Amino acid sequence: MTETLSGTELLEKAIEIKQKGIELYSFLSKNTEKDELKILFNSLVESDRNHIKVFQSLITKFEKEKLNYPANWDTITPYFKAIIDIKLKDGVSNDKILSQELNDEIASIQIAISFKKDNILYFKELLDLIENASHRKTLNDIILQEKQDILSLFEAKRG
Repeated sequence: MTETLSGTELLEKAIEIKQKGIELYSFLSKNTEKDELKILFNSLVESDRNHIKVFQSLITKFEKEKLNYPANWDTITPYFKAIIDIKLKDGVSNDKILSQELNDEIASIQIAISFKKDNILYFKELLDLIENASHRKTLNDIILQEKQDILSLFEAKRG
């Protein structure tokens, strides 16, 4: 039988993903020469810090709420684990690998966009499990913020 993840565990993983985002955007900010990009990456750090607070708040609420686990949850859990493993174990935590990939500002922006897109994928999957309208709205607001961040990154890329 496949090990399954609880809603609380999925939110704890979302917090880990956001912590990795903070590491990534801090690294990118530190390694860019352009002031506009430093400001943008630092704003992404602050956004992720706020999202962590939201997820921490949701965890306490989820402990009291039953999630809408689909009938095929045992087969979906490995999918969630794969997304989490990719996001938490890939180059984001390895500054040396990232340094090799960062040959210019466009590359750093593209790395940030890719990370944000993966966040949206994970959060949309998580959204499907939530029945409570207020909690769905909270998570949907985070997804919308991630999309807005991507738009800001595209604007910076066009520069």
